[in-house]
Amino acid sequence: MPDAQTSFTQDIPRSIQRDIDKAKAVNAIFLFRVNGEDGGVWTVNMKDAPGVTAGDAGNAECTIELSTGDWKAMTEKPGTAM
Repeated sequence: MPDAQTSFTQDIPRSIQRDIDKAKAVNAIFLFRVNGEDGGVWTVNMKDAPGVTAGDAGNAECTIELSTGDWKAMTEKPGTAM
């Protein structure tokens, strides 16, 4: 995956829309805070209204904060996230 901006504005929303029922099965709302160049804050709803919203929607059940470098490493090689 490319930088966080592209991931959260294009790639992740596209993946959610491809299979909304699968997204709803996650049954959680996440807040991502990606710090650094091309970072930002996004709410990813995979519960009642699947999709991505720029900013903090105020209803997250889990917050994930990381650097843009970590985001890139994690998305390029998902095994490094563990």
